[in-house]
Amino acid sequence: MRFDRTIFTSVLFICLMGAHASANDRQLCLEDTLRGDLDPVHAACSRLLDGNFVKLDLQAKYHWRKAEILYRQHKFKKALEAVELSLVLDPVFPAALRRRAMALSHLGRGNEAFVAAGKLIATAPEWSGSHLTLASLGVFHLTFDQRMKALARAVELDPKNYLARLSFGSFLIARGRIKEGETQWQVVLEADREVVDAQYHYMRGRDEFELYGYMLEVRGGYHLYNNRYDEAHADFTRLIKLHPEKARGYSLRARQYMYTKQFELAEADVAKALELLPNYSMALGLRVWLRYEQKNYQQAIEDADVLLAGETRERANIHRFRGFAHRKLDNFKQAFENFLAAAKLDPTYATDAKLRMTDRGYYPETADGSVEDIKFTNGLMACAIDPKC
Repeated sequence: MRFDRTIFTSVLFICLMGAHASANDRQLCLEDTLRGDLDPVHAACSRLLDGNFVKLDLQAKYHWRKAEILYRQHKFKKALEAVELSLVLDPVFPAALRRRAMALSHLGRGNEAFVAAGKLIATAPEWSGSHLTLASLGVFHLTFDQRMKALARAVELDPKNYLARLSFGSFLIARGRIKEGETQWQVVLEADREVVDAQYHYMRGRDEFELYGYMLEVRGGYHLYNNRYDEAHADFTRLIKLHPEKARGYSLRARQYMYTKQFELAEADVAKALELLPNYSMALGLRVWLRYEQKNYQQAIEDADVLLAGETRERANIHRFRGFAHRKLDNFKQAFENFLAAAKLDPTYATDAKLRMTDRGYYPETADGSVEDIKFTNGLMACAIDPKC
């Protein structure tokens, strides 16, 4: 049989091109930082799994990376399916075990998630991610101190686990160890931003920040809560400089301006936030508050109605300010209905309302009924009429 050099060359060229394509896919699938558009990375991992003679350990990694991508796209059921395939091939793959536990949690399967976190600890006790996972999923199964101990261990095992440092700092501050907690946060903010942001944390929507920006948001909010307004302003302004395209940064600084009664500056930041992201509920909620402070009560009510007709995480606060505005317009029945709605949505507000009603003599000190209790509703009606309540 005569050797055909042309056919041989063509076959060789195709094989070499296929190998080159596989190498590119492998680099994209395994080395991409998983930020930005993730669909091409998912496609690369899928092509690799469709190839011939793929080693089992690589198959496990490709399935895990697909799970990572799906998880970050909030497709938790599909993420769980992908990571289960990874664990069939490698039952002790720590990163896959972690992702399985977190996916279970987001699917509302908390007990299974905690069991999965325990298996991860048993499998990889010297991996920082194991202890971070245990702390994250132990809300209903571990004490506060047990979770803090897990976070301390995570930081000890990997000082560059910045998500663990952020959480550990928050736990320390909650325990009154303020300087230690603030030091943990400062370590995060002194690190390389690209390195910090490469460590994924769960983000609800596109207006939220990656880990470095989230750390600034957390610290700024902490300063604001503790009346350290200049420090809060510095953190939020820094956040805006890092992410001028994000509406959230302007909304956070607008809230600080509202606290310090700098209403013109607050209005400018709210306007900028809404320019970047029209119908952004956080900015619209701040505008309701702003209209109230500007004594434009009817406009505050109308803005509140728009928000309450849609989806907003600020629903309880919007009801509160709508109630305040109605009270200023002597619409006491409507004010009561808004205050009651806020109390049903927010237990903290309900507790605060009870304290204020007790102080004004509208609610018995010994009462411990629910917000549906007649003593509570009668007291709240009186409170709705009383401008000092």
